[in-house]
Amino acid sequence: MWRFILNHKNQGINQNDGVALGIVLSVQTGKIILVKNIQHKDPKWRIPGGTIKTENNELPMNAFVREVGEETGIQLDQNSVVFLMRILSRNKNPHYYHVFGGFVDDFSNLNTGPTKEEDSDAVLIAHEFTIDEVTPKIMLHPHFIMLREGLKKIHSL
Repeated sequence: MWRFILNHKNQGINQNDGVALGIVLSVQTGKIILVKNIQHKDPKWRIPGGTIKTENNELPMNAFVREVGEETGIQLDQNSVVFLMRILSRNKNPHYYHVFGGFVDDFSNLNTGPTKEEDSDAVLIAHEFTIDEVTPKIMLHPHFIMLREGLKKIHSL
């Protein structure tokens, strides 16, 4: 069961721990990138991102940039990344989702995969979507919520 707390006080969890993920948006086309693990029996699309390597003192933004590169081949410039929100997940293992927006001109360097994840058994593919093509039916539910809320924040920038 997923339960997100958008507005919260520090719950005693390391604020730099958790998962860094976000929306990668083409400023030329308005499209976004989603990824999915094709080894799942019912693969769903999700926004790119992954675990923050706190043992290496990695910061959430650096983890987002690294994960986007690993999963999609897109190399984000940190100057084109904005912090959108931090969400506390209150499932079995409470942790933070650090949600970012990353902006690129186009997706000409998109690696559509399949790509083997370095530290897991996941095999990912990446694809670009228009906003209208993205529905709750094709995405992991929590990622759809983060995408929807993140896009609202991007539109308010």
